[in-house]
Amino acid sequence: MPASFESLSDAAILSELGPEVGRGLSRFEIHDEIDSTNQALLDDDAPVQGKLTVCLAEYQTAGRGRRGRTWVAPSGGCLCFSVGWLYDRVPRNVAALALAAGVVIRRALQEAAGVTAQLKWPNDLVVDDKKLGGVLVELRTGSDGTCYVVIGVGINVSIQPEELKSISGWSNGAIDLFTTTGGRPPSRNVLAAKMLQELSLLFPCYRDSGFSAYHAEFLGFDYLRGRQVSIDDASPPVSGAAAGVDEIGALLVDSGDRVERIVAGDVSVRMIG
Repeated sequence: MPASFESLSDAAILSELGPEVGRGLSRFEIHDEIDSTNQALLDDDAPVQGKLTVCLAEYQTAGRGRRGRTWVAPSGGCLCFSVGWLYDRVPRNVAALALAAGVVIRRALQEAAGVTAQLKWPNDLVVDDKKLGGVLVELRTGSDGTCYVVIGVGINVSIQPEELKSISGWSNGAIDLFTTTGGRPPSRNVLAAKMLQELSLLFPCYRDSGFSAYHAEFLGFDYLRGRQVSIDDASPPVSGAAAGVDEIGALLVDSGDRVERIVAGDVSVRMIG
């Protein structure tokens, strides 16, 4: 059975954050229920440049994933939050920011939970061929050229087995930290603080270096590399062996005749045998 419920606590999270991160917060809030943490930050009409905005929630009534999909998360069973950062201009190679975010979220999971997750292009975290969580990046550009970036994160922490079977569209299903840690998932408050620390460093680094600073680490935990994949919504559809990602975050697929670069699409892993 999953571990007992632990409420998100602003005091607990803030006490785990380093003082520098704490001083860099312009907005920090926790909701029992909200439509979408991403939307709450995107609706912020006055983000402060160089300051982090943070919104966490126990339950989202309209949580969302990529391409308009619904993100389903039972109340208290997941860690669901969003962080925002205002850039003075659209950062270069912004399309690969979700990949970089996956890299730093994976680091935090390793540190806080001892869990080694893999990264499935473009935005999923995987353990034992099952989905542990995901990342959603959304942007709002201003008439003055500024770009407000919001990164949403959802991680399955401790979910009843019957619910776990129904929350993912993956053929192999979902997995949670309760399962991967042998019934000893980390505190959600500690995990949130670790992830916020990593993301607070990501934003300024990405402004200066783009995806190049995260490319090698992504390749080291690339779930798709070497697997037979198909991208059915590409035009025309593409299938072949995944061959990593390039330095600007495009998925490389060896179709036999040539290596295709995929910059957007839904990837299916083709099961063999």
